[in-house]
Amino acid sequence: MAAYQVIARKYRPQRFEDVLGQGILVQTLQAALQKQRLGHAYLFCGPKGTGKTTLTRIFAKALNCTSKDDPKEPCNLCPSCLAITSGSSLDVIEIDGASSRSIEDVRKLCETAHYAPSGQFRIFIVDEVHMLTKEAFNALLKTLEEPPKHTKFFFATTEPHKLPATILSRCQIFNLKQIEQTTIVDKLKKIVEDAKVQAEEDALYTIASHADGSLRDAESLLDQMIAFCDEKMTSKIVNESLGLVEKDLFFALDIAGKEGDISFAFNLAHTIFSQGKDPYHFLLNLIEHIRALLCTKLTNTPSLCLPKALEEKYKEHAKMYRRGQLSDILEYLIEKTSSLRGAPSAKIALESIILHILRSHFQIPADYLVQRLIELEKSMQTKQKPIETALQDKKDPQNQTKEDLGAHCETLLQFAAVELEGQLQKK
Repeated sequence: MAAYQVIARKYRPQRFEDVLGQGILVQTLQAALQKQRLGHAYLFCGPKGTGKTTLTRIFAKALNCTSKDDPKEPCNLCPSCLAITSGSSLDVIEIDGASSRSIEDVRKLCETAHYAPSGQFRIFIVDEVHMLTKEAFNALLKTLEEPPKHTKFFFATTEPHKLPATILSRCQIFNLKQIEQTTIVDKLKKIVEDAKVQAEEDALYTIASHADGSLRDAESLLDQMIAFCDEKMTSKIVNESLGLVEKDLFFALDIAGKEGDISFAFNLAHTIFSQGKDPYHFLLNLIEHIRALLCTKLTNTPSLCLPKALEEKYKEHAKMYRRGQLSDILEYLIEKTSSLRGAPSAKIALESIILHILRSHFQIPADYLVQRLIELEKSMQTKQKPIETALQDKKDPQNQTKEDLGAHCETLLQFAAVELEGQLQKK
């Protein structure tokens, strides 16, 4: 029985055209291959799971490929390409910067660099290069600046700021970006179709969102979910497995706020804790939900990558809020994320946060109060003149009517001040 190969390895790109989400970077490397404008040191940096090591291997295969049919792509059929793919090539040496980080390791690497390759180039791929010691970087400098003509260095790192400036100045630097959710979802759809696995579209969107721009993480999560699900992969199963809160609870929160159901705060908090959810992660997911509603309110499009049916639901629920209300709730939640972990009771703190959101539906908007104050001021100015005229005509020394009007206005101003107090303190 053949050993199982995980999805992340099985579907790893073997050609530049298969690399997702790094279009301009790939085009630059292909142009360099076609024009034979090749540097001696390349640094690939970016977030995890975006294709740094994959690109170094494809680039190494393209450099040493013995087939010249397409100079911009490796053929993956010649002995050199097959050896690099299987990891048995003597001309492409991969080093882990975390385990081979000492000055002795780098000295051996520099000595090996001077040996002639069996193919066109001897290529050194150093992953997590930022883990090398300061002394190891210094030992590498001379060889990196003036390497043998047949030697290439490919570095990969998630933390380029930890590399010395002397190393950075000797490399061509390529910055990889996070992969868009829609691109990840499309790739996951192809994988489940190829594996003949039934999966809800919402489930794939949830996996892509949780992967946070990392295709490798998304593929690993998909592998985990396929192993867990017996028949069909549903959004509910994925949420339960990842410890996420289902979006239906957030939509129920919107409805409860609109209907004035304050008791929902305690029911929701009880549900979160009874299901063993992390309240901090719930708060982060709630921030995403409110942000999506605000973006929908402003642009008529949610900020999240969502299925069409869910987009329509966000458009419907965005109508339950005012624009300023959503903005205030978002600021409030971001402020509370830092204090939730240190609260004496996480459950009570969460109940208080949810109560605040529910009560926001019944607070008088600040802009409405300001407008009413402006109208009141104009009304006072209009009414004061005929009163003063009447008092002067009667020659009444006790300006009782004028005092009554002033007292009435003072009461209204005090009421407005109380309503605006929370708003003004924020400002």
